[in-house]
Amino acid sequence: MKTARYAPVLAIAFILLSTARAQGQAIDLPDLVEKAKPAIASITIYDGDSKPLGSATGFFISHDLFVTSQHVLNSEEIKSVRAAFPDGSHFYADRVISWNTHNDLAIVRLMSGERTRSYLQLSKSEPRVGEKVVVIGNPRGLGWTVSEGIVSASRESAENGYLVRRLQISADISPGSSGSPVFNLRGEVVGVIEGALADGQGLNQRLNFAIPSSYIKIEPSGARIAPPAIDFSDIGTSNDGDKSARDTQPKFQINVQVHSGNIHNGWADTGLTVRRGQRLRILATGRISLRKGRLSTPAGLSHVVDTEKLMRGEPTGALIAVVGDNNDEFIFIGAGREFVTTRAGRLFLGVNEWNLSDNTGAYSVTVEVLYW
Repeated sequence: MKTARYAPVLAIAFILLSTARAQGQAIDLPDLVEKAKPAIASITIYDGDSKPLGSATGFFISHDLFVTSQHVLNSEEIKSVRAAFPDGSHFYADRVISWNTHNDLAIVRLMSGERTRSYLQLSKSEPRVGEKVVVIGNPRGLGWTVSEGIVSASRESAENGYLVRRLQISADISPGSSGSPVFNLRGEVVGVIEGALADGQGLNQRLNFAIPSSYIKIEPSGARIAPPAIDFSDIGTSNDGDKSARDTQPKFQINVQVHSGNIHNGWADTGLTVRRGQRLRILATGRISLRKGRLSTPAGLSHVVDTEKLMRGEPTGALIAVVGDNNDEFIFIGAGREFVTTRAGRLFLGVNEWNLSDNTGAYSVTVEVLYW
C-alpha cells in the first residue's frame, strides 16, 4: 500500500497565543487576532557559531512552556532558540521537556526566570469535520499572518507501529507555518500545523494537515506530549503450539528516536504500556556526541567518567530504559537486549548521562513486543 508523505513546512514560525473567553462562546475573528498578537513570537534557531538556521512558529501553554512541531527542533546543529515578540522583547529556550517524533510535537521550556504575560487555551474536544478554523503564524517570514478555512477531514494512518491522527484543513499555510496553532472560533487551539501533502504530482489543491492538540497533556505533574496509539493490527494470533516461535517472533514493533542533548533532554516516551512479565526486545543503532566531541554508540563509553549518571556501574552514553515514570529501577539496554519486565507501566528510553547540555545526536531504537 502506498503511504502518503506529509512534508514539513520547513521555514518554521512560533506562535504564542492567549485566549480567556468562556468555553462555548464564539469570538469575532478580529478580536481573536487582537488578543493573540501580543503573545505571538517569531522564532530564530541558531547554530554554535550564532548563525541562523531557520525561523519558526509555536504557542505557549503556560507562562514558560511553548509547543511547536518536533521537526522544527530536529537538528544536531541547533545550539539556541530565540523567540522575538512584536513589542521588541525576546526570550531564549532552555530545553525540550517532552517530544514525540511520531506525532511531530514538542514542548519547550524557557530559560529560568523568563515568562510570558499570557498563554493559550487548548480545546477539550477535537473539531468536527466542516467546522471553521483559523491559523495564525509566520508563513515565509510574514509575521502574524491569519488564514481561515474548515476542517476538511479527520484522518488516521498507520506509521512505524503507531496510529497517527491528523486534521486535514483548508486554511492556507506555507513554509514558516510549522508549529502554528489552529483555532476554533471560540479561540481554543484544536491543532498544530505539521505540513502539506507532498506526492510529486503538482497538486492544484493544497492538502494541509495539523496534529490534534489533544496529544498535548497538561497535568498536575507537568506538561507532556502523549504518543499516538499503538497499531495492534499486525499482532500475531497463531495457535500452533510452538512456544519458542511465539516467544522469539515479535508480535509488533515500534520505532523511537532517543535524543541525547542540546535542548532535547529527558526521557523518550515510547507510548508502550507494558504488563509485568512481558517479554521485550530492544535494538538500537546510531551515534551521539557527548561533551567535548566524544562519539558514543548505544553501548556507551566505559572510559568517560560521569559520577552523576543514572546507572553508575554502566558505560556513559549508553541506552537505558525504565518502566514507569516514578521509578529508579533503570534497565541497561546498550546496543540490544531482550528481557522480561518485572513491573507494569509506561516504557521510557534515555541516555545514561547526567549533564546532557553539551550533547548532540540521537539513537534509532526499535522496541519489539515478543508476546502480548
